[in-house]
Amino acid sequence: CNDAFPTTSQGQLHWILGMRVLRDKQRRTIALDSSKSIRDFLAECEIPSGRAVYAPMDKIWQYGDSPAVTDKDLLLRYRSYVGSLSFFAQTTRPDLAYSVSRLSRHLHNPNEQCFDALYHLIRYLQSCPDLGLVYTAPPKGTDPKNLKLECFVDSTFGGEDRDGARSQHGHFIYYAGCLIDWNSTLQPLVALSSAEAEFVAAFYAARTVVYFRQLLGELKLKPNAPTVLWEDNTACISQSKNPVNHKRCKHILLKYHYLRTLYEMGVVALFYIPTRNQIA
Repeated sequence: CNDAFPTTSQGQLHWILGMRVLRDKQRRTIALDSSKSIRDFLAECEIPSGRAVYAPMDKIWQYGDSPAVTDKDLLLRYRSYVGSLSFFAQTTRPDLAYSVSRLSRHLHNPNEQCFDALYHLIRYLQSCPDLGLVYTAPPKGTDPKNLKLECFVDSTFGGEDRDGARSQHGHFIYYAGCLIDWNSTLQPLVALSSAEAEFVAAFYAARTVVYFRQLLGELKLKPNAPTVLWEDNTACISQSKNPVNHKRCKHILLKYHYLRTLYEMGVVALFYIPTRNQIA
């Protein structure tokens, strides 16, 4: 940061690798967005005309039975567009993560349904190019070790991967009320129940939480309390605390029970949250 950067009425404006960083000293906030990069991307897009959309993806979208596209120019366009969208999803647009994850699975064999979903996602981006992340400083005098590190984690049960029957899971991690990490990906195994799918999702989220707790510890900011994992599946929560219904759960790979160890060590604690309030 230096005096060469422009200043707005709201605060200082900086550009870092195409990302806009707006710092408001009075409100003690930092806002991040990729609006300039997104507009440059949209200006280069060749997409059929269509109505504006306000959701990243149709919730019932499936790959379908259409044959894969073989035209080299269309394949290059699909991979290029998804690659650009992946960059936005990983930097300032967590709302794109789920859609980009699903489209990325078909980079080698996109079909007509994939292109429809891709154009739908781009139209969504056209409707809200300025969305981003806002980070607010905690009240002055707050003990850094009392700042909350919490995680919202959720999973589907099958359906996302029609052929492999694997589930999709995702998480949001907040520190001091600000979003610092997010993820949406396909699970590496076939879950045999919704509870198992949620348990596996919580395991991967907990591993990421351990990383952030270690990082905060190196910065002398390690939270005093266990990190709360907000989960909307009571069977998963019970399994993390005590191996109930052992006969139904003994098929779960041993490594996923690492979650129970973290609970016993006081590193994480799973709490119930209604599905309607489940951010993940």
